[in-house]
Amino acid sequence: MKILVGSFQCESNTFSDEKANIKNFEVYRGQKVLQKLVAVNRFKQAKAEVVPLIFASALPSGKVTQAAFEYFKNEFCKIIKQHTDADGIYLYLHGSMYVDEIGSGEEALVKAIRNIIGYNVPISIALDFHANLSDGFIKNVNAIEGFRTAPHIDHDDTELRAAEALLKCILKRVSPS
Repeated sequence: MKILVGSFQCESNTFSDEKANIKNFEVYRGQKVLQKLVAVNRFKQAKAEVVPLIFASALPSGKVTQAAFEYFKNEFCKIIKQHTDADGIYLYLHGSMYVDEIGSGEEALVKAIRNIIGYNVPISIALDFHANLSDGFIKNVNAIEGFRTAPHIDHDDTELRAAEALLKCILKRVSPS
């Protein structure tokens, strides 16, 4: 079983003039991605091969520039194209990334991923549930788990619930929508 894991986060406030560009993101690649995501341990317990995508996170700001979004989206897609035999994809997002000229960053990302892997590979998402989830986003993922506390003290629990949901999709061969 092969699971691809990554994170792409920026909480956008469209009323702010301060935009997030590439340099505003804290970025991890390779094995360092695996150290940033709690869900990885659960996948390893299930004897999965865990493949890192990218971990890119910016502090809350205004919109994300289209150039920054495309840069990171392309990095995700490049790695995913090398692993089209994946059994599942796990993403830790925020849920309110708004991108110049695009709109929902989460929707654009999962649609780009679906264009590569199709609809037979389940995608499970962990995110902040005060997110702005578009219909296009919802239609392109199989499992969504959001924080249940404010302040958010359940990051780890949320990641683990999303990991369990993905494992259930893979092992029981179910594809909820």
